[in-house]
This record gives sequence, C-alpha cells and structure tokens, in this order.
Amino acid sequence: MNRRALVLGALAASCRPGAASSGLVSLAPSLTDLICALGATSHLRGISSWCRQPAEVLSLPRCGSSFTPDFEAIKRLRPELILCSGSSVPWQLSGTRIASLDQSTLPRLLDSFDQAGKLLGLDAAALRERRKIETALEACRQRAATAPRRGVLLVLNPLSDSGATPQVCAASRTDGYFTPLLEACGLDNLLDHPLAYPVLGPEHLRRLNPELILIIAIDFSETQKARELAAWRQFKSMTAVQNAGIHLLRGGHVNVPGPRLPLVLADFEAVRLSPASGV
Repeated sequence: MNRRALVLGALAASCRPGAASSGLVSLAPSLTDLICALGATSHLRGISSWCRQPAEVLSLPRCGSSFTPDFEAIKRLRPELILCSGSSVPWQLSGTRIASLDQSTLPRLLDSFDQAGKLLGLDAAALRERRKIETALEACRQRAATAPRRGVLLVLNPLSDSGATPQVCAASRTDGYFTPLLEACGLDNLLDHPLAYPVLGPEHLRRLNPELILIIAIDFSETQKARELAAWRQFKSMTAVQNAGIHLLRGGHVNVPGPRLPLVLADFEAVRLSPASGV
C-alpha cells in the first residue's frame, strides 16, 4: 500500500462513529482551495470563516481563521489535523496536530504545495498543481517578453471606502507575492516602499502617477463599480484616470494565493493588453 493510501486511509478511519478525531480543518481559504485541488475534499470537516470557494465545501462548519480560531467549533469536530496559514500560530489545541504553511511570497506559496502534499500523502498531486502554476508563469513571461511594459499601482482596498480622507493600501515592490506576478505579466509595480503594504494618501498617489491602477474589489456590483470609478475622478491629473486605466479585479480568486493563481495571471495579463482609451 502506498503512502497516499495510508495517510488518507487513516483520515477516513478517524471519521468513523466513535473515533477519537475526524479528518481535516482548514483555517485559511487558500489552504481549503489547496486541499480540494489535491483531491482531499472528502476529508475536510471544517473550513475558515472566510472561505467562499469551492462550492462543495461551503456547507461545512466555519471555524474562524488561523489567528482567530473558533476553538469551540473546532473541538466539536475533533479534527486529526488543522492546517493554518503563516509561519506559525500563537495557539495550541491539546490532542490535535497543527501545521502552518507560509504562503506570503510566491516561492513560499509554491513550497506550500509540496508541504501540503507531504502532510496528506499526496505528493504527486501537489507536484501536478505546482507545475500548473509554474507553467502558467513561464507562459506569461514569454508572452510579455517582447511587449512594452506598463507601470501599475495595485490597490488592495477601494478608494470609495476610505471615508473623508482619500487613502488606499497598496502593494509595494517588497511584497514578494503580487509583484512577481505583475512582472511575469509585463507590468511594473511603481510603488517603491520598505513596507510591503503601505497606506498612501493623495499626494503620494499623484506623485506615482501610474499608467494603470488595479483595484482589488471582490464581488463589487455595477453600482459599487460606478461609485469607485467616480471616487478616482478627484485625481483628474493622473494618467490612469485620464486614460481610463483603472481596472477593478472583482473575482474572489485575486486575494487567495493557491491553485487558482493562473486566474490571477489571466486578470493581470488582460490589464496589460487593455488599450489606453481615454475618458
């Protein structure tokens, strides 16, 4: 019997009535995605309170997050293994194994696939999913190699939500995750800052003057989209505003590092290929 069968067999056995523990709990959307992509969906017993996909696990009990776990919900499930995001977690749960997978940078994200594969006895599936991402990255790099590069600002929160004082949180070149993806797609992150995700005010935004602005605005309605575009019109001197270079990234995959990363690359590539149409 191979290692995968042994590991998943043990998890399955633990799910029988009267067993001391039962399966897996994932406390991060990215890890839930990864577990499902590796073929271990049926062993999930609880998921993060922030999970929105995949649809087949959304009816499972919600168990908080990696740093704010719902201990009572977790104890009721009596899991054999809890998967958390980050380099470590500041808590323990007696009798339960806890594994932390750091996905904060692109190299660490790719390594987390290997780590999850080892934990679940699904090394081959993990290698398959990792290679999908590596193949998508290389294909993007090749397509962008001979194309003009475009300067961008990646904004992590809508400007229309910032209140009376216009400000946004943005990804800088030091973030380690978004910037390599942008670069692979022929987009240059213009924000040079020692903090990975600094908050920028009006003057800083005007000084950057990006050609393109990408805004993570998950599940925005058309009404919210219109309000967000209107909020940016106060920066009428900015190139991105003048040339209709503001793009709202509304898919739930954008801020969930994991197997759906090729969808993020497709979004970024579509931005690079977008025309500068003017207002």
